Amino acid sequence: MPSGEGFESGSGSALLVKSGSIQLVPNNTQPANALSSALIDRFKATFDENPDWAWPFVPSIPFVGRHYRQGSGLLIYASAENFKWLNGNTPPDWLTNDDAWNRYRVQYEMRGRSSADFFPWVGIQPVTDGGLLAAALFVTEQLGQELPTEPRSLLEHISVSNWCKFTIYVPGENKDYIGNIKRSIPSLPYVVGELAVLQPAVVLLPGKAWKRDLFRAAMRGASPSTRFIPVPQFNGTVVSTLLGRFDSPAQELHRRYAGKPLGKWMGRLRRVNGEHAWRYIALLDEALSERLVLAT
Repeated sequence: MPSGEGFESGSGSALLVKSGSIQLVPNNTQPANALSSALIDRFKATFDENPDWAWPFVPSIPFVGRHYRQGSGLLIYASAENFKWLNGNTPPDWLTNDDAWNRYRVQYEMRGRSSADFFPWVGIQPVTDGGLLAAALFVTEQLGQELPTEPRSLLEHISVSNWCKFTIYVPGENKDYIGNIKRSIPSLPYVVGELAVLQPAVVLLPGKAWKRDLFRAAMRGASPSTRFIPVPQFNGTVVSTLLGRFDSPAQELHRRYAGKPLGKWMGRLRRVNGEHAWRYIALLDEALSERLVLAT
């Protein structure tokens, strides 16, 4: 990354660039449980009804790690919740009672925390498959944050969610609609609300959401000091077919991180070609260099 010195400040954090490193300095913080409570209250106040095309479940707040900090925290968005597994099954209680407002945390506590799986279940597939957690490990290291290198411990320092808060009702199928502005708009008030509460230092979000002028303006207005990094989805199709130009830097990163925690994590990813997955890390490396330092 470029070297130099300087601060960029805002209401939530200060971004220090010094001697080739980037450090995020928090200005104010609230306990994670207080943040989750504030988010639930805000979501309940915002909610009216589900779109007529959506599954009949209330939108969930993000998973907020117990050690997440406003001003220095990382928020990562996947696209939309997948209810393909629900086809023909009775919805579990946590989808129909008050737990539904915080169901990523509920699923983690019920299924992910104590499981034998290397990456924990949170109800967000790219997180459970490990891709977005590996991305989080890389990003936080690039920001100079000394966070845990065990997946569950790292998860408790960040926040993860889906940008789209509703899911298209097609039993037995999973329909991604992040590129459909008409169907994405109902999610925007919730995204704005959670950004206003969490005040993350950095957000990784689907590029298809960021390219909309309305969405960009709303998100920037909700959290002015945040650095937004638009990225493609982390899945097998994307890394194998759309990120070929990153193959050379990906191989270099693979060699650099051999034997280190990130290298070990990348070897445990699910549903993705392990070699090709490094292309995503190379993309993040380029995006961080361009977007954090240049203050876009």
